[in-house]
Amino acid sequence: MNFAIYRILGNSLPPRHDPECTLRNLRYILAHEADLPGCSKHWILNGLIDQALATECRTLIEAAGQECHVLPFDEAVYNAQFLDASGLPADLAGNYPPDFNPVLIRNRLAIEWIYRHKSLTAININRARNMALDLGQSHARWTIPLDGGCYFTVDDWVSLTRTLDADTDALYALIPMLRLESNDRFMEVPGAYPIEPQIAFRDDAPDRFDERLRYGNRNKAEFLVRIAAPGPWHTWNAADWDDFTPVAAKAPGCFTVAGRAYRLETGAAPQVESHERQRHAARFEGVVAMTNALDRRALMSRMCRDCVMPLLAPEQTVDLRAQCEQLLDRWQHAYAENGWKALRKLWILPMIYGCGSADPRLVAGAGPLLKFMESGEEGIRTSLGMDADGTWMHLLKLALALYTAQWSLASRLLNYAPLRFIAQQTRNASIPPAALTERIDRANAWVLLARLSHFAGVDVAAFRGVSGESIPALLEDLARKGPEAPQWQADFQAYGQWLQMLQALLDGRVCASDAANCGDLMPEGWRILAASAYRPGSAET
Repeated sequence: MNFAIYRILGNSLPPRHDPECTLRNLRYILAHEADLPGCSKHWILNGLIDQALATECRTLIEAAGQECHVLPFDEAVYNAQFLDASGLPADLAGNYPPDFNPVLIRNRLAIEWIYRHKSLTAININRARNMALDLGQSHARWTIPLDGGCYFTVDDWVSLTRTLDADTDALYALIPMLRLESNDRFMEVPGAYPIEPQIAFRDDAPDRFDERLRYGNRNKAEFLVRIAAPGPWHTWNAADWDDFTPVAAKAPGCFTVAGRAYRLETGAAPQVESHERQRHAARFEGVVAMTNALDRRALMSRMCRDCVMPLLAPEQTVDLRAQCEQLLDRWQHAYAENGWKALRKLWILPMIYGCGSADPRLVAGAGPLLKFMESGEEGIRTSLGMDADGTWMHLLKLALALYTAQWSLASRLLNYAPLRFIAQQTRNASIPPAALTERIDRANAWVLLARLSHFAGVDVAAFRGVSGESIPALLEDLARKGPEAPQWQADFQAYGQWLQMLQALLDGRVCASDAANCGDLMPEGWRILAASAYRPGSAET
């Protein structure tokens, strides 16, 4: 009887793991785990983001004479994913900006749900486990897809193999696991709590891990429930809003319990390791931190690599530049006289100057204005609003963050745009329909925000919620219901032309700049978009 171990190395996710634990545990296993009778050892690098780390891991593995496979991180696919609160109950979907107390499991599950698309793309652990099974079952009687930090002693390994030699009916082996507080002293983490076992698969075992399940979303527990393995995972239910159809079991009950494995120290703080609730919350905190870092890095890379330039040549925007420069010089006076609406034209700053290449003189005005919007009482109040003014504020802050090269803030605003959209839709669904002027103002702001986001490399117009919520759907709804308003009926041609032109702006089409019939309805700065087209699915340069 022969065995194949496939250890899966993924990205460390502080605070669930020490940032160095991937490399530290790899070195420990290569240096200390004995040869296991009848077993070949293999590794899978699962979406490692740090290419220097991936190279070092592969070098160490191959130098030890063990096989290394790579599931690469697909940056292009990842960058097309959105944060998405659609499908959550109204009290959670309408919570903007997302602020959930992680003590409550319902809130932890809401965080997991919001990040689900990014998490699954960046950390598809079940895809790696199934890859291990496909590789191992081509040459071994038993394949064991292990979490990367799992370790066997010879005595426990021999116990495992003897049990499987004796049990000829088992298709799966549940391998109990102990978590170590210290690798060197081989000390178990104190405190009793349920630990999912590792699982070995015989070469004729038909069941596979469900690749739809995200990290921290019962990705292994669902399999244990499916094969009817007893344990607390039967009570670990999916969130109420998670419309999940389980995979049918092909060989339930065909398992035995054998051997023992050890989970090497994660380097996490003792309070994280002491209880499942803390570990659960730390997983999601780690996912949020990792995705935020990835998104920030991607934005900076696009801005620096592509040197994002203005949409139009400087000679085509002389008047607009003069108006923006005057506003930045006198923004406090303009705001005092006419409020935020006096500053709306500033959303075009990245469009006419490019991103991250600001004139130091203008930054002297743009920086304090952005700080005032972010931390001033009126700025905060307006930002929290789920009306047109709130969306315009989001747009203005994004424009100023891009213009002044504040990439962390710009990345957060790009990520939060779909969350604002869903929160706005959710909250407004429970109140009487807004006046037509508000709905037009809101639509204008969302179209401009979509175009500015696309200019920065994030196609917010492509976002679709679980019930089809999207910016295009917002315009379609306005096309159906807008004509019911008396103002629309009184000037049907003007409103119809406005909607056609706004749709053209959203689609990135060059459209006629003659807005004689609807000029008052069009948003500030729309003509710069009307004069420049882009190809959907590509960043504007």
